[in-house]
Amino acid sequence: MSRFYSLINIATLLFLKVSFSQEIKGNIYFDGKPLPNVNIKINETTNGTSSDVNGKFKIEVNIGDTLNFSYVGMKIQKIGIKNYKPLKIYMESSVNELQEIVLKGIDKQLLESRKIITRFGEIDMDKVGYTAYAYTGKEIQSFSAIGVAQALAGRVPNLQITNSGVILRPRGFFEKYALWDIDGVLYEGNPPYFDPSTVKSVFVIPSNTSSLSYGSRAAGGVIIVNTYNYFKNNISLKQLDYYTKNDDNTFPKNMGELSEFVESNFSNINNLRVLAFKYEEENNDVFALRLNRYIISKTPHDIKSYRDLANSLIKDRQYRNAWYNYLEYLRIKDNKISDLELNIIINDMERLYHVYGLKKKIKNFSTSKIFSDVKNDIRIVFEWTIPNEKIKIEIINPKKQSVEFTLGSNSNNFEQIDEFFLNGDILGNWIFNAKTNEGSNLNGTLKVTVYKNWLLSIKNKPIKKLFFFQQTKEGYYRLFKMNV
Repeated sequence: MSRFYSLINIATLLFLKVSFSQEIKGNIYFDGKPLPNVNIKINETTNGTSSDVNGKFKIEVNIGDTLNFSYVGMKIQKIGIKNYKPLKIYMESSVNELQEIVLKGIDKQLLESRKIITRFGEIDMDKVGYTAYAYTGKEIQSFSAIGVAQALAGRVPNLQITNSGVILRPRGFFEKYALWDIDGVLYEGNPPYFDPSTVKSVFVIPSNTSSLSYGSRAAGGVIIVNTYNYFKNNISLKQLDYYTKNDDNTFPKNMGELSEFVESNFSNINNLRVLAFKYEEENNDVFALRLNRYIISKTPHDIKSYRDLANSLIKDRQYRNAWYNYLEYLRIKDNKISDLELNIIINDMERLYHVYGLKKKIKNFSTSKIFSDVKNDIRIVFEWTIPNEKIKIEIINPKKQSVEFTLGSNSNNFEQIDEFFLNGDILGNWIFNAKTNEGSNLNGTLKVTVYKNWLLSIKNKPIKKLFFFQQTKEGYYRLFKMNV
């Protein structure tokens, strides 16, 4: 009889355990930011889930269960379930494991800095919380003389080379190809051939981490290649003309003259943009605002128009209207917006949110920036006005290392705009040049906006420069220097 009652008690306990299981929700963070793709498993069971792109998760548990949270390169977190209140999990970097991976194969020169030069600035490998594999140029050359991908095969776990690109994390039918970042220039699929003997270092990051800022383009991971790409000091560069305050007094001075100018240039949006820029530089905010409102009515899907109007509204202290202007652009573009455009708009909104007092007024905006992350960072936005002509921008740091990227495309108008982040801790002169293609005969403008300490202070107003390409031929041209 006692055995019978024991069986009843056990059955009752099992029934209660199953009956009272309940869903629990939570958020996972690393370094203050949501962490996706964290593995979550109920201890001593096969039940589990993973966090979504926003670091959120939900799972059925019982009181007394233990949840294990694991992520490559991070310490395993074990949480005992005492109630069904939402959880907040803060992952920590597994420093010893990470250093063991990163230190492998790095020569003395790389050990001194241990930083990756990427399209979005530098990343300190001592402070990251994800797995990365690092190799020197000498190692790459000794592994294979054919190319970087071939050199990495057999050394980076799970790496596969296909005709369409490199796969870092095989996942069955829907494979994602790695994004290549070669001296700051991004390539999807297979990059163009480059000489392996020019490679300085290669970093492979299999996971797509938000701290890298590449967006969904890096869903298959990133291969970052730094080459010995140094500035050629013997090149003589021409200086492009650019607008400076008070160097042009011929623009309209009253509403009548402005109306006549708009009527005669209604089909030349670039002329109208130039005039709006001049008004801003002359602090004629009323005319600039009116002109930018007109331009946006003619170009309702152009990101440059919305950014210009938002800037005019900010100068007029219409901060909320500037905010709603950005939201309107996101609404209009909907799912057709590119990752690049989305990043630029969100970064504009981050600045408006933090710097201009909207943090106290806007309640449903989930900011991803932490002040400590952006200290000394310099954000630079380049806006090009000729969609069917390409121009290369060259940025040279004080160490004489250079990065190039292209503006303009025959098919994607959003490539008229791009942004770059500089590490303000690298002191000295940064040099900005432009290179036009063979057979070029350009007529247009390039606007450059520099935001120093871009999220920290309203006192640091953006520095703006407008460069004129007037029958500009093929060649290298000097844009400007900036001392940091």
